[in-house]
Amino acid sequence: MFESFPPLKPETTLQMVGWWELRRVAYNVVILVAFLATWLGITAVASPHLPPGQDAIEPMVLFLFIPRYLLIANVCYASCWLVAVGLRLLQVKPFGPSRGWAFLGYSLLSCLVTSIPFWCALVYWMGRPLVAQ
Repeated sequence: MFESFPPLKPETTLQMVGWWELRRVAYNVVILVAFLATWLGITAVASPHLPPGQDAIEPMVLFLFIPRYLLIANVCYASCWLVAVGLRLLQVKPFGPSRGWAFLGYSLLSCLVTSIPFWCALVYWMGRPLVAQ
């Protein structure tokens, strides 16, 4: 009955890498939004505790840190398709249809890692006295 259908071709390595690379822009947008939310959250948490004129995070630090952070995040993102290619070379079934979930999980994990400074700032500033503005 099903003999008339051609067999499914296995996905090539280039197609696997292409699947991940097509989603890199979306990943970068998600990471950048998480980074900006973290920065705004730290500023909101720390501002009531700082004297007027002081910044919770120096702007020059952000200017130097954001490009480096995105570079490191993208190097880590490449590990997704490196693992898939490695599994393929070992003849283990790589992500397959579940790689959409792997992408979502990796993106959420990256957002969680990005937000760690906010959680540390929240714990640090919770017990500090407020400064009259």
